[in-house]
Amino acid sequence: MLLSPLALVFGFLLMLPTATYAFNFQPTEKDYYLYPDFCKAKMSDFHRNRKGWWDTKFPINEGQIAFWRNAIGPDWQHLHHYCSGLTKLSQAKDVMWLRKARLSARERFRHAAAQFDYMLKRSRPGQPLWEQMSLNYAESVGGAGEYKEAMEVLAGVLKQNPKSTDAYVLMGRLTKRRGDINEAIAYLEQGLEAGAKPGPLLFYLADYYFDLGDYRQAQAYVERAEAAGMKMDRLKRKLPDSYAGTGAD
Repeated sequence: MLLSPLALVFGFLLMLPTATYAFNFQPTEKDYYLYPDFCKAKMSDFHRNRKGWWDTKFPINEGQIAFWRNAIGPDWQHLHHYCSGLTKLSQAKDVMWLRKARLSARERFRHAAAQFDYMLKRSRPGQPLWEQMSLNYAESVGGAGEYKEAMEVLAGVLKQNPKSTDAYVLMGRLTKRRGDINEAIAYLEQGLEAGAKPGPLLFYLADYYFDLGDYRQAQAYVERAEAAGMKMDRLKRKLPDSYAGTGAD
């Protein structure tokens, strides 16, 4: 029996990964107002919002939509996946939300990673959001336990931008989470040597040396971090009194 063209198309769609033809996410009011402006514009422009199919209809500012469509470029077409990923990434780090949803952090990190991966496969280096999408993806797969893949993605970011402070910071955080604090420190120090913005790197270096019990180095990095404009009051309060001031022995 010959299948109709419609049946053939439907059968083809069934064989595709769900994310390629179905987008069931809808942001809450909280999600929407926490989004960066370009995500607000994209979700406002999304056809389900324009048609009032979502539980909340978000304001439609045609000027902002046109501005961000032009600024984002080709990635605008699929940007709703990226914005969905931002929500899922935030949820993966929200213990109370996870408990209420009865989901594990690892599971939600995977959900976020799927959305960022969808975007990255349709983007390329040089697009305005490519680096940030890559960082979000690396954080998500790292949170899901895929350390090697996360580090490969971050290496790709550094190949395009050797001074990406966020990439070095995330390398350090993911590596420390695995229990290798010395290697985490090495990544942060590499960032300083590469000429990345020093403030965040110095902040984490002070914190990691404190965790190692090397209070002399922690204090030295506290002072450098403060000179770079970072607030270090929390860590300064934790340092033993003998190391809490400049010039501690």
